[in-house]
Amino acid sequence: MALLASYSDPADAALALDALKRGGVPHESHQVEEDGLEFIQIQVSDEEFDRACEVIEQHDTELMESRQEEHRRRSGCPTCGAPELSHRDDIDCSGSITGISSVMECKKCGRLFPR
Repeated sequence: MALLASYSDPADAALALDALKRGGVPHESHQVEEDGLEFIQIQVSDEEFDRACEVIEQHDTELMESRQEEHRRRSGCPTCGAPELSHRDDIDCSGSITGISSVMECKKCGRLFPR
């Protein structure tokens, strides 16, 4: 068996394992501890290693693009996508029961939205 990947985040490991399953790549996973840190290691047979690498590389690319898009949507204006936002200190949200902690304003389009 060849070591394909090690993950410290169980959620990331679960996503990678799902990608391998969808790709039809036989694999094994084990939880290991090294220097007090826990990792999930994914192993594949030597014969499946190249195909498994392709599946994981494609998965990692898609995951990175998805996370970048999510970050862009959360950090930019939801209307125009501009990254230039300012916090509106003149709007008090301390009594909000909706979970809104602040109000942001887009410097490009002027739209107000909760955060």
